[in-house]
Amino acid sequence: MARRRRGRRSGRPATDAAPGSPGDGPSAEGQSKKQSAGGDGPRDGGRNAPGGRQDGAKKDAPTSAATGARGGRRRRRGGRGRGPGTGGGKPPAEKEFSCGGVVVRDGACLVINPVRPDGRTIATLPKGHPEEGEDPPTAALREIWEETSVSASITARLGEVVYWYQREGKRIRKTVRMYLCAHVEGEPIADGFEVTRAYWMPLEQALDELAFPGDREMVAQAMARTPGA
Repeated sequence: MARRRRGRRSGRPATDAAPGSPGDGPSAEGQSKKQSAGGDGPRDGGRNAPGGRQDGAKKDAPTSAATGARGGRRRRRGGRGRGPGTGGGKPPAEKEFSCGGVVVRDGACLVINPVRPDGRTIATLPKGHPEEGEDPPTAALREIWEETSVSASITARLGEVVYWYQREGKRIRKTVRMYLCAHVEGEPIADGFEVTRAYWMPLEQALDELAFPGDREMVAQAMARTPGA
C-alpha cells in the first residue's frame, strides 16, 4: 500500500507532480501578475531583464515632447520677461504735422483765438494741417487765409516746433513748421468756425501773451529777421 504524502495546511491534497508540470507552484499567469505588480518578482528589480535598465544606469526623467522640458512644467514661451511686441514698453506714438506762419505788419503779428473744447480763450498763431498732396508752404498760406481772411506771402522759413499731447488716451507727437510771412492784403476776420477772433497784436506783447512756448519762440525769431521790428 502506497504511503500518502501529507497535504498542505490549507487542506488541499498534495500531488506527485513532476518538475515543470502544473502543481503547487504559482501559475504562469500568477507569476506574471506578481512581476507586473511589483510583488515577488526578480530581486534585481528587472535590471537584467530584456528592456530593463542596467545596473549603475541612471533612470531617465520623463521628457515632454510638446515642451522639451525634462520632467518639469510647461515652460512659458519667452520666459518671464516681456519681449518686443508684448506691451512691455510705451505704445508707439501717433504723428501729426501742421504748418502756419508769423504774419508781420507794422511791428505787429497776426493772432487768433481758436475754438477749444474746454472753452478757454487763448492767443496763438494761425496754423493747420496740409491737405492731401499739398506742400507745407502752400498749406501755411491757405490756413492763414481760411482762419483770418488775410492774404500773405512767405519770406523765410523760421523752423519747427515739436511737442507732445494726448487725445482720447493716445500719445501724439506733433510737429509744426512755421514761416515768416509778409502781409499782402485783407483785414483780420475770424472764420467763426475754428476761430472766434482774429486780430493784430504787437510783437513785444505777443512774446508775453501767446499761450504756447513754441509760438513765442517763433515770434522772437520773426523779430530777429524783421528790420525795425
